[in-house]
Amino acid sequence: MFQLLFQNLFKLHKRTQLLEIFDWDEEALETYTASLSKNINEFKGESVDDLMELCLDEAAPFILEFNKNQLKEFLEDEFSTTLREITAHQIAVEN
Repeated sequence: MFQLLFQNLFKLHKRTQLLEIFDWDEEALETYTASLSKNINEFKGESVDDLMELCLDEAAPFILEFNKNQLKEFLEDEFSTTLREITAHQIAVEN
């Protein structure tokens, strides 16, 4: 599930929102994405909050402090949307 949450963050249509948070620095966003991708494979967290913390910690070198709140809001929205979609899919499969 965590891998799916992570993959969903970096879909093309969300890139503009992320670039805005990263002050339109494509190189910083690419470095962040690569670093997060590497770390997500080794992720040992047990909750979505753990994944959120990893995403925010990895972003720290690349974004300004006030953008951290924007990133947190973005992640919260994306994670909750994806979790709702997963739950709806599971319910549909069970029925």
